[in-house]
Amino acid sequence: MRDDIKSLFTDLIKHLNLKSKLLHSILEKEKNISYLIKFKNDIEDSVKEIIEEENHFIEEINVEDYNISQIRDEITRKFGFDFNKILVKGYKSSEDEIIDYKNKILLHEQIINDLSKIKKENNNNLEKYANDLKIHIWELENIERLKFVIKDLQSS
Repeated sequence: MRDDIKSLFTDLIKHLNLKSKLLHSILEKEKNISYLIKFKNDIEDSVKEIIEEENHFIEEINVEDYNISQIRDEITRKFGFDFNKILVKGYKSSEDEIIDYKNKILLHEQIINDLSKIKKENNNNLEKYANDLKIHIWELENIERLKFVIKDLQSS
């Protein structure tokens, strides 16, 4: 591989590595949310804080995606390289940089799949938590109404 192409691929891998770290950070945050939902009470503030942190990571991922896209476009424009063929099953290359790229993309897909599963589970559990809260509020309101009825009966 020519040095100029190799340099671009090295830069591309650097951005992909950073994206991997950010994706892992979001995955860990979702695991924290899952823990909070299962084992804690009064989780609203903690979950909100974690989601805000996740949003920050997502913004950073968007920047990295832009950087990755720019480098890919440059490689394609200058050298006519087809990135789609790398992800075809059975694709082989003797170039470490190309294999590293493929492995990073596959890793990102796996992290995103894991993230999607845990996020879906967390959303379902948060909905259950919210419904439980509604039931508790309804029960407390009924108790409060009973207190007024009892007071009225006692004063009569």
